[in-house]
Amino acid sequence: TYLEGMEIFAMLVAAMVHDMGHDGCNNAYHKNAVTPRALQFNDQSIQENYHLSMLFSAMKDESKAINILKSFTTEEYVEIRRMMISMVLATDMSRHFVLTKEFKELAENFGANVELWNESHDQLMCTVLHACDISNPAKPLALARTWAGRCMNEFFRQGDMELERGLNVSPQCNRDTTFVPTSQVAFIKFVVFPTMEAMGDFLPEVATTCMPIIQSNLEYWTDQEAKELQQHKERMASLGFSQHSPRAAGTPRGALFAHPPFRSRTSSSHEGSPDGNDHLGEQTNHSEMNQSDCDRVGSTAPLIAVPSPAVRTKRPSGST
Repeated sequence: TYLEGMEIFAMLVAAMVHDMGHDGCNNAYHKNAVTPRALQFNDQSIQENYHLSMLFSAMKDESKAINILKSFTTEEYVEIRRMMISMVLATDMSRHFVLTKEFKELAENFGANVELWNESHDQLMCTVLHACDISNPAKPLALARTWAGRCMNEFFRQGDMELERGLNVSPQCNRDTTFVPTSQVAFIKFVVFPTMEAMGDFLPEVATTCMPIIQSNLEYWTDQEAKELQQHKERMASLGFSQHSPRAAGTPRGALFAHPPFRSRTSSSHEGSPDGNDHLGEQTNHSEMNQSDCDRVGSTAPLIAVPSPAVRTKRPSGST
């Protein structure tokens, strides 16, 4: 096997707790809103550091009796803690491209040779946990759509909060302008697919089990994207817009959900995760997908376009 028993244990525990205490907002939101978490962790992997701090602080509290590491020796405890910190910090999406690039280079050099990986166990564990963290598109479509819908609802709550605070609404977080099939296609093509493809080079189960599902889900969202764009053009045409006009040629406006809990709404209970840029209504440009886009796109993916009554724009803080 590639890993020792203690390493496997550390990875399983890290997987269970890697989002402990998550509040539904991303690091960019905490940074731009200057939240207590951002201040505590100096804008560095804010959420990931918080998850780890919350876990190990709780384990130190004897009254909670949750210290599953208390039977290990001091040396073992320190090593398990070190590995867990490394792995959970690696789930910060801002590290995605560097992490994936380094792993691909190792995979190309080492292949499936267990001995060659002996000096790179940390890199292997970090990448495996990160791959699991972004693996929603590797689930069967029914599950992937359900969890994508929940994720989108979280994104939209974050965008609502940004409006309330007078912050720029983060891409993918504006419930009135986000075109989800496009963001999902980009997320799969430029984040999930390359990561899982590299993983499959030395873990055959990933190639034979996960990749076909990812490909199928990508085809589904590509088809949804084309259908929604066509429906948008037809709606614009029915309203008298020329097919060559910017409005008709653009992307549909409106949240993309079939289920009531995720419908677009116009109330002011808002949330968000700013990156300092205002891309209201812009669809993700696949060819320009970059590191900051990863954190914003996430594993998004709702169902059917529902035109919203109006497109909200940024409001000054404190406005009604």
